[in-house]
This record gives sequence, C-alpha cells and structure tokens, in this order.
Amino acid sequence: MIPRDDFEKCAREWQEHIDAHSFTANPFVYIEHDSFENIVAMGKAAIPLILEAYSEGHLFWGAALVRITGKDDFGNGVTGNLGAQRTSWLNWSKEAEI
Repeated sequence: MIPRDDFEKCAREWQEHIDAHSFTANPFVYIEHDSFENIVAMGKAAIPLILEAYSEGHLFWGAALVRITGKDDFGNGVTGNLGAQRTSWLNWSKEAEI
C-alpha cells in the first residue's frame, strides 16, 4: 500500500504542471512531468487512489492508468474523447471490482 499523502502530493504537483501549461497545443506536455512519472512508478497499488481521484476530478488519470495497466482499450488518456475515456475507466473499475 502506498501512503495517500505521497500520492496526493504528486497529484497536486502534477495539477500545478498542467495548470501552468493549460494553453499548450501539445497535450502530451501534460504527462511530461516527474510527478506523473512518480504516480506511474507507484504501480498497481496506486490504481484505487487514481480511480478515486478520477471519479472526483479531471487530470489525465487515464494516461496513468494506461501506463500502469498496459490497457489501452479506452484510448491513451491524453487525446480524443477524454470524457468517454474517463467513463470507460470508471466502468472498468466497477466491473473489475477495484
């Protein structure tokens, strides 16, 4: 189990990075940050926390889930219909009982 505080610190730092680049033409810049990489490095233990955060807010949590799970059935989490991707990930979590 990963400490919630560590996860939340990384999530806040990542959100600040996204906010600072909100007008970029390249959405992949959002996932080019150490905090994103730190969340991904937390691995499968982070999935419940990611899903909780994803259900409450935005960020590009789908991109983290793709990297951790290797599952890209719903898109890459950075481009495309992000709302539909979010819905698909949340439905997946219910079906997988995560």
